[in-house]
Amino acid sequence: MLRLLTDADITPKVARAVRTMEATCPILSVRDWEGGKYGEASDEAIILAAQPQGLTLITRDTTTIPRLLDDLFARGLPHAGVIFVAERPFPRKDIGRLARALVQLWLAEEHADWTNRVRYVSPAD
Repeated sequence: MLRLLTDADITPKVARAVRTMEATCPILSVRDWEGGKYGEASDEAIILAAQPQGLTLITRDTTTIPRLLDDLFARGLPHAGVIFVAERPFPRKDIGRLARALVQLWLAEEHADWTNRVRYVSPAD
């Protein structure tokens, strides 16, 4: 089942907006997850801690996360999936557009296995 975790670069308002639009969608902000313990943690620490809980990371970081995923793969370590958010279709201030796309993605993929999956969210999702 697809469960979502927004990273520190995505405002917690996105998670709240998703839950308002679709109350059954399991989504958390890293700032709230585990009592905020991972709010300032490294990307690797977050991804590794999220994996056993089946939390797919939502991030705008297209620079360091892909390299990290390659490193995890090389070390034989799985992750619970990563969803990249591109700036152009989803400006930071447009919370509603990103929230709607995440709800659509979740509705389409909620029962899928997201182990080691990577994709970009699009406005069409």
